[in-house]
Amino acid sequence: MGASKWNQCEGNFYAGLRRLSVGDRDQAKNHFLKCVETQVFGFYEYLWGRVFLTRMEEDPNWPPWIPVKKQDTSK
Repeated sequence: MGASKWNQCEGNFYAGLRRLSVGDRDQAKNHFLKCVETQVFGFYEYLWGRVFLTRMEEDPNWPPWIPVKKQDTSK
């Protein structure tokens, strides 16, 4: 994602969306947290990252329309 805080903010936000879309909430939350940690306050990705992170922390089942990815325990 590069050394730029702007690139890190955007990259982590969109990586978080991608992980959330496949039901990997843990990794999505991790990416949203990294996005927020950049403190690039003027970016919409930062603002939306805070919203997504806060919502995920308040409700572990959010968003309900994305099923949770099952962990492979056979390994």
